[in-house]
Amino acid sequence: MDGGGIENWDLVRRVISLAGCKYARRVLGVPIRDLTGGFKCFRATTLERIDACSAGAEGYAFQVELTWRALCLGMEVVEVPIRFRERRLGESKMSAQIALEAAWRVPALRFGPRRWRPLEEEVVPADPVVHEG
Repeated sequence: MDGGGIENWDLVRRVISLAGCKYARRVLGVPIRDLTGGFKCFRATTLERIDACSAGAEGYAFQVELTWRALCLGMEVVEVPIRFRERRLGESKMSAQIALEAAWRVPALRFGPRRWRPLEEEVVPADPVVHEG
């Protein structure tokens, strides 16, 4: 977006990031440009309403999942431009496992049988009854 961007990424990383974002946007049908961006800011009340602690994703899909949940509740999601610079220390946590998780979890968020719904609509099963005898 205007005013934002990335610095010092090689072509492969740029293509992977762009493809991942486009895939998630298309599957979920949302206008958010950067669903996988790591810079997120949520109000505490929003995190409670979207039940962030129950998110099942671990890699980049975690960021997609939290944003998807907020959108499902009709919350406003605002994108703010940032300049993302390549890390100077450390290594990427991206792996084939993380990419595969995103590939199946994104459509599962929208179409899967266990797709997320707001807490108010979830049916909470009763505690099991234990009989001693």
